[in-house]
Amino acid sequence: MKMTREIAEELVESLKNHSGIISMVETKFIELLTSLEIDRNSKKFYIDLPDDDKYQQLLEDEESRKYHFLSIRRILINKNAVHNVSLIKKIWGSLISKIRWSSNVFVRNIRLNKKIAKFLAENKSQFSLLAKLQTYDYRNKKEVLFTRSQPILAVPNAKEDEIKIIEGWEKKNTFYEEEIGFLSFRYPRRISFKKYSACS
Repeated sequence: MKMTREIAEELVESLKNHSGIISMVETKFIELLTSLEIDRNSKKFYIDLPDDDKYQQLLEDEESRKYHFLSIRRILINKNAVHNVSLIKKIWGSLISKIRWSSNVFVRNIRLNKKIAKFLAENKSQFSLLAKLQTYDYRNKKEVLFTRSQPILAVPNAKEDEIKIIEGWEKKNTFYEEEIGFLSFRYPRRISFKKYSACS
């Protein structure tokens, strides 16, 4: 069955109120979510979204002169959050998370965080959202491209202590990259938050 508008509005509201999110077009995401088929009895923890640019928005930020792209990556089924992840998947996820962005790895990392998994399972709302906030900074001290990729966990009705736990998890799993190379031979390289913040 289709996601109801009430649920879609609740999810988008929690995303809009997340710290760091600026001027998103709520109606666009609401209409997209209400077009999705949802299996309420699914045993899975998440629902894949189509790999489509329409689930992404450019967020205007004239003050910082940076480009921000917000995209919805997964719909999480809260009641299925608590789950034992196998050792092999833990090791594989840890390796992948050090190399590149993977929404499936982040979903698994949420389950590995027992505090987050517990309050998701106890949340009165049926769903939460995993989103991605990507910042492109061309106008920095070094005048090169810096990229910041942050997972966004939007949980309806989250309490103050739960929000702090979520913010800590997001910070720990945020990627920072600097473009290096010569002329057309350029590629991104992972850097530390300290180096990113010093140049941005």
